[in-house]
Amino acid sequence: MAPPETVIHLQTPASAQQLPVIRAVASTVGMSVDLDLDVISDIQLAIDEACTQLLRRCINGAVLHSTFEALGNGLRVTVAAAPVRSSVVRDKSFGWDILDTVTDSIELNVLDSAVLALWSSSDQPVGSISFTKLAPKK
Repeated sequence: MAPPETVIHLQTPASAQQLPVIRAVASTVGMSVDLDLDVISDIQLAIDEACTQLLRRCINGAVLHSTFEALGNGLRVTVAAAPVRSSVVRDKSFGWDILDTVTDSIELNVLDSAVLALWSSSDQPVGSISFTKLAPKK
């Protein structure tokens, strides 16, 4: 029988002071699936960049929602902020280049009002960045 998947959800104030907590949770989940330190380091860097992209666009009182999904050979992380201003990330930024370099896949979403009620009582959009980092093949 396959082990159950690990999925951790974390909600924090949208503040740079919360980045160490988010990185620590990612590290713990990464270690639980035996990712090496280089992969975990890339995940932490990607978390810093994804959160920074969102924090720059948060409205006062925003909340960061982080989800960590352990894969058999990696980790999928989604960081969402609610509420944010409508322009979330420009894909030509240096931070986006870093995210693209240290991850295996990356996705940006601005969620509309159909899913907004799940994240926020505001009528402002929710910005979300998801990425996957896989362990190198041996």
